[in-house]
Amino acid sequence: KDAKGKYLVAIPDQETSVASILVYNQFQELVFTDYVSQEGDFAKVYLLKNLEGATIKVVNHFSGEETIFITE
Repeated sequence: KDAKGKYLVAIPDQETSVASILVYNQFQELVFTDYVSQEGDFAKVYLLKNLEGATIKVVNHFSGEETIFITE
């Protein structure tokens, strides 16, 4: 994260997979969803404006693995 509300989501070295990136606001309401199909490395910067805190959840649809990041 930098001072402008940018967050980098990186998923290293994956075989072919599909993932969801879900962003929830400080009230745990879903405010953004992104679906990515990937093979190898994936990285994308998300700009989260007007949020006083957020939870970013990355879900791998092939493995079922979930990773959660909580921002301030």
